[in-house]
Amino acid sequence: ESKRFQKLALTDELTGLYNIRYFKMILKTECLLAKADSSKNFGIIMADIDHFKQFNDVYGHQLGDFVLQQIAKVILISVRASDVVARYGGEEIIILLRGAVPLEDGLNVAEKIRKNIESHPIRKEDNIYKVTASFGVSCFRPQDDLETVIKRADSALYKAKQQGRNCVCTIEILPESSLIRQESGCFQLFKHSFGFFFDSLDGFGWGRGSSGNSYRFNSFKPLFLKLIR
Repeated sequence: ESKRFQKLALTDELTGLYNIRYFKMILKTECLLAKADSSKNFGIIMADIDHFKQFNDVYGHQLGDFVLQQIAKVILISVRASDVVARYGGEEIIILLRGAVPLEDGLNVAEKIRKNIESHPIRKEDNIYKVTASFGVSCFRPQDDLETVIKRADSALYKAKQQGRNCVCTIEILPESSLIRQESGCFQLFKHSFGFFFDSLDGFGWGRGSSGNSYRFNSFKPLFLKLIR
């Protein structure tokens, strides 16, 4: 009985994910570990179900709750057992990617989740609903605390919504060793398996990689990366 009450205190009743209070307790500890040991670095993904308020208005909150539960399940099966997933509030979900996670890896995980949600129709009785989500990604910096690393992911999520939703964004500055580099006002990708493409200040360049994905790089300051199908 005590274990049941303990679980209830840590989880969100609707989705079964961790609640934000417990998530922040874990994140605070992860920040302290990462400050002491760079190998304990981590990433944050903020996810938001697109047009969820309108969905609730049209179909009702009961169906909206069902959709939120289904999306939570899709996210859980898209990440590792060591990662931590919590309901941030409303239709927003936050993910802690544990381990020394480079920014590119965090973006790839977010893109994997985005694709899984997009390709997972929600079935309820005789109806099928297509749902998409937007994502913002950040990585821990030595000067961060739990609020600042969340804030950058949230800012990136806001950019994703501004850019049409159903995409992955970051406002992080990529390191010089990154596959993605900014030079002379454009962003370039230096990995032959993904092909070569860029976005100049005058227009968009496109490329299609061996995985079948296209990526678009926009010339925002600071760096803004959008991944689309």
